[in-house]
Amino acid sequence: FVGGFTYSTALFESSTVEGMARHLRQLLEAALASPETRVSDLPLMTAEERRRVLLEWNDTARDFPRELPLTALFAMQADALPAAVAVTSGEQRLTYAQINTRANQVAWHLRTLGVRVGDRVGLCVERSPNLIVGMLGILKAGA
Repeated sequence: FVGGFTYSTALFESSTVEGMARHLRQLLEAALASPETRVSDLPLMTAEERRRVLLEWNDTARDFPRELPLTALFAMQADALPAAVAVTSGEQRLTYAQINTRANQVAWHLRTLGVRVGDRVGLCVERSPNLIVGMLGILKAGA
């Protein structure tokens, strides 16, 4: 079996196409070794690649104060990195400080409307940074 790849160098780097070729080879070798296996169950990655993706690249465990509520953890992040971008949507970007400030305003407004700890508050907003602000504000109000 001999094959080749023709691709636009404006769209792909050679290393990307070489990776695709390795994955195709892995798939074909697995199919030959186990022809009764469904294609969707065949591996694209080698065991080493799979280990790297699942274990090394996904090693995101961090210590944090688990006894603190999400609102306090977010406020700590806003204090530590106020100018860091926390949410992007299209051209809109909000920093941790901006989200925290706006969420505090939402929480204050909800409290002035009579929202108390444990109340349920509905939120009807399209997916956007405002959704994050609204959810955090509701949590900050205790609802």
